[in-house]
Amino acid sequence: MVVVVGGPADFSDEYRGCKVRVETSVGVVVEGVLVEASRYWFKLRTDRGVVYINKAHVVSVTPVAGQPGCRGGRSG
Repeated sequence: MVVVVGGPADFSDEYRGCKVRVETSVGVVVEGVLVEASRYWFKLRTDRGVVYINKAHVVSVTPVAGQPGCRGGRSG
């Protein structure tokens, strides 16, 4: 399941605490746990530390598969 940013509903609370893959408009992909979100940015905890991503540059957010309680992920 891929969620495209900019739709009518904000899914930030739905994926909080889940591992997600964020693709940006310049092709950069960041994977990490969604820690917090504001109206303008996402805060992810990654293997390399904390990363803030401006929502204006986000193309898609995809939950990483196999996480209990996180919508859209599939085991296997």
